[in-house]
Amino acid sequence: MSEVRAFRRGDAEQVAGLFHRQQVGPHTAREHPMDAAGLLAVLDERGVRRMQVAESGGSVIGTLGFFRTSGQRVAAPDEAFAGMFVIDARHRGGLMAGRLFAESILPLLDDGVDVLRTEVRPTNRRAAPLYERVGFVALDGPAADEDGYTELVSFLPRVLRGLRERYPDLDWNSLAVGASWRSLINRSDPDATRVETVDGRAVVRYRFAVGDASVSAAVDGPTGTLTELDVTVAGAVTRNRAVPPHPEPPAPVHRHSDGTWSLALDGGTGLVTVHHDAHLGALLLDPWPVLGPPFLTGWRRQARRRLTVRETDGGWHVTEGDGRASLHRETVLRDGVLHQRVWWQGPTPPMDSLLALPWHQLRQARLVTGDGVLPSVRGLCPEDLTDYEALSAARPHPLWGGRTARGMAWWDPASGLALRPEWDADTEARFGGAALPALRHRLAQGPEFGYRVRLSRTGSPALPAPGTVPAALPGLRPCAPAPGPAPSRAPAHVAFGRRTVARRTVATATTPDGELLLSAPDGGVVAWRDAGGRILSSPFPRRRPLGSVTEWRAGLWMDRQGPREDPETGLGWGETTPTAWEPDGGFGLTAHHAHWSMSPYRDGSWALQLTGAPAPADGEAVVHLTPAAPSSPELLLAGADGAVWHTTPPPAGRLWASALAVRLTDGRWLVCRPAGGTHQEVLCRVLDGGVLVSLVGRHAAGRELAAAWTLTVASGEQEAALTLTHRTAWEAVGTCAS
Repeated sequence: MSEVRAFRRGDAEQVAGLFHRQQVGPHTAREHPMDAAGLLAVLDERGVRRMQVAESGGSVIGTLGFFRTSGQRVAAPDEAFAGMFVIDARHRGGLMAGRLFAESILPLLDDGVDVLRTEVRPTNRRAAPLYERVGFVALDGPAADEDGYTELVSFLPRVLRGLRERYPDLDWNSLAVGASWRSLINRSDPDATRVETVDGRAVVRYRFAVGDASVSAAVDGPTGTLTELDVTVAGAVTRNRAVPPHPEPPAPVHRHSDGTWSLALDGGTGLVTVHHDAHLGALLLDPWPVLGPPFLTGWRRQARRRLTVRETDGGWHVTEGDGRASLHRETVLRDGVLHQRVWWQGPTPPMDSLLALPWHQLRQARLVTGDGVLPSVRGLCPEDLTDYEALSAARPHPLWGGRTARGMAWWDPASGLALRPEWDADTEARFGGAALPALRHRLAQGPEFGYRVRLSRTGSPALPAPGTVPAALPGLRPCAPAPGPAPSRAPAHVAFGRRTVARRTVATATTPDGELLLSAPDGGVVAWRDAGGRILSSPFPRRRPLGSVTEWRAGLWMDRQGPREDPETGLGWGETTPTAWEPDGGFGLTAHHAHWSMSPYRDGSWALQLTGAPAPADGEAVVHLTPAAPSSPELLLAGADGAVWHTTPPPAGRLWASALAVRLTDGRWLVCRPAGGTHQEVLCRVLDGGVLVSLVGRHAAGRELAAAWTLTVASGEQEAALTLTHRTAWEAVGTCAS
């Protein structure tokens, strides 16, 4: 017999064991299992509103938590993020998931929670039905963010609170027991939950039953206001209406410049951002410091605060609180150094620490220390600890052993921009993700601490941190091509045509050793074979999910997205509003806003060219590829400085580079490098069955699109590394260090 109950701290060891068995947590959890103390630290820092466990025979078999933070986002005071939704594989498929939600809802209402949020992969078809039954919808659409998640929101708790306040005699037991909360929304009713647009605003509508009452409700998406609540009992309808308030106006933004560097301060959240014209978007985000635990902070989404801002020489003095108890931060940018000083003033607070979370946004960053230099490969260097940041103190990276004595920096070879942090000796540095690092100051050591970030622009990693050389880690090593002669290739002859494949008319590009197929209905290249091997992977003529792409159709396709530097979304997965592509008469596709095509070079490489009409706003023109790579991929990544690195990234790893090569299943390499455009970068995401490569170029507001990329099939790692450094295979050969 199983039961669902509130989590007790004594459950931590069993819950940690459950997470380890189900591989929940950081990707390195298999090598470094989270213990009970680590789990409790994570829960304490994330701010638990409610934590449920399912127990059977004295063993914990499931969990569901509701938190004040998730994915570097902070929930509003009346909201909570649902997470740590884990059920032992042997107990899935029954009513346990519904019971975990069912027995949480009324306690959450009692705790003041009116809105639930969660993050889910849009291809997680097992979880989708449950989330729909409890009222979750994607207000901003189903497309996934850069991490692969869609944020869902449920206003049902707010609706239930309105019902409980206005109709206390309803049968509330029908919500409090069994699996009825799981079945509150009837999925067979297409109008049970829907999102519609009213006067330009998203409105979420619900229709369900509570006992003998039929309920119809509407909630204003931007403000969460319950605008309609109609209840029908025995044929009698009671209507309740409310007008949503205007959304809170944006807070003032304060600005300061120091030469080529500039600062911005959001007066509503306290977020400080550092900018430079050589980098798209902010290169440093520094949210308002917080007392904790729990540490209610995040670089993606911050809480609104009542702050007082006073201009100073070179920056600002910002205060939260009153004369009796207040938190202060003094920000100064002078002579290329960002100075941050934080202090608490007043009685001893109930929390024991202050936390600052400076977070860099250098997509192609290199970590530079006195011990060596390494490129940023998320999940490997540095470790990805999203939602488990509390574990960082006990899991230092092997390259950071002497960081305090020797110094460290983050350097971007594409722009030459470098960030070198320094912090007080009595402050705990916490690494993970793109933290600069995060800094925890124990108030027992005093009410004040400070840190600095030295800003520079240099063409060498040795300047921000002298004496550095390329380092290596398991799964990451430098690759050093050496100059020398190479055999030339015979010119490749390509014949273009059309034929019918799987009842589709496709364009063909035939070479002596292979063929490419282009399908307009599928939006891209659906097949590329060369010398008997596949270059691209594609489900053609079928469609299926891939990673966070719900409908994967082709091995190469194009789309347009918002700015890659958007902290909420980053770069999407190439699943946007379907485009009505038409054949262009050659080997390309055209639409009303854009055109792209492929044409061969004489050496067998392919030119990929993109053109388009002026854009209404800044965004990205992106070409996505799914190379025919093995399930454990190998990559070569190149920076603007010409350095090449070999990596075997971990599951769910992610990296940005100036150019990239992917090892194919037959041992050859597909090399992708820019050949003309603005702010061109390559993003590679590791999937369960290979990789998704995105070739990204800026399509600026008011400007026509003009971008080009080169795709080359290289015979081996040496040739691929040389091609990445913009030297063709017949000009030089080299070797890669092992």
